[in-house]
Amino acid sequence: MQVIVMMISFDGNVYVGKTTLIKSLSQRYGFSTIDEHSFFINDIQQKDYYENEYVNTQARYLDVDIQRGKLLRNGINLLDRSFVSVSAHVYAIYKLGLVDIRSSYLELLVSKVGEILIPDIFVFVSCEYETSRARCFESGNRKQTGDLYLSEQYFRFVKIFNVNFISMVNGHVIDTESIFTDTSCVDMYNRIVLNSRNKKITKDTVAMIDNIRNCLDL
Repeated sequence: MQVIVMMISFDGNVYVGKTTLIKSLSQRYGFSTIDEHSFFINDIQQKDYYENEYVNTQARYLDVDIQRGKLLRNGINLLDRSFVSVSAHVYAIYKLGLVDIRSSYLELLVSKVGEILIPDIFVFVSCEYETSRARCFESGNRKQTGDLYLSEQYFRFVKIFNVNFISMVNGHVIDTESIFTDTSCVDMYNRIVLNSRNKKITKDTVAMIDNIRNCLDL
């Protein structure tokens, strides 16, 4: 029996609705789901790949994909975040003037191409910053997200990175500004899943790295 695994990743800022979308699609169509990196991070030991601790922290998050890869199932797998989210974070902290680890991070990413999960389809989930903040407060910040990730500037830079990347890989943008309904769930399934099944998907890792490099302004 041929095993066919398709991965669809949902990246974006916190409290934009990624997990809600994934849960809705999974419940309606029976897709497998894989939690985001933070769910596994405590089980991953940080290694000193580089002298810079910031680079090693990103390496730790990328190493999570070794664990997440074991959870892949035959059929469609919905990933809550991918390496794109890690890359967007590196870009955001650079733009904020906190630390510039872009070159070392890109070198790290190249070294881990054979280990990280590379989705077949990329989806950027987005909403307005004010909406994201309102959702955070309404939930009592149940994710215990730090102030940096809730700041408007960080939100903006992550969005810039994702918009640029999605345009390069012919991905999809999902706006969650309005309430997510069963109708929108069906529309998203038709738009992303059905259309993609009719296309031949080729993973070009060289082009992917070049896309990340360009999005990092390197």
